[in-house]
Parts: sequence; C-alpha cells; structure tokens
Amino acid sequence: YTGRADDVVGEATGQERGNAFNWKYTLALPVDGRVIDVQFDDWMYQIDERVVINKATMSKFGIKLGEVQLSFHRPR
Repeated sequence: YTGRADDVVGEATGQERGNAFNWKYTLALPVDGRVIDVQFDDWMYQIDERVVINKATMSKFGIKLGEVQLSFHRPR
C-alpha cells in the first residue's frame, strides 16, 4: 500500500501481515518554529471486530525519540 498526507514527506508505504498493518513514513514535524523530518514505524493490530491497537515509534538518524500506543474501540 502507499499513502499521502499533507505532513508526510513523499509517500508512506504499508503492508499487512495477518492481523497487523505496518506503515513506514517520514513526517515533517514542526518544532520551535522550524520543521524537522522524523521517521515513523507505525503498527496497527486488529484484536477483534471492535478493537485496534496502534503502536508508533518515532526516530531520527536511527535513534528512537519516542513511542505512542493508542487503542481504537468501535461502539456497539
């Protein structure tokens, strides 16, 4: 898969593996009045019909800067 967004540099690439989907992309991140390009490794895991867990790791020059974990729940 490929995708685009206003803050993504170039094109995001994605692939699915079983119940998981992985996006890799470079994000133009505004910091203190300037823009820094950082890399994202973004994994989404479908737990069941209602729940997806998302884990995204941000890095620069191969150094991990941070990680975020989210869960999405579809209402019944």
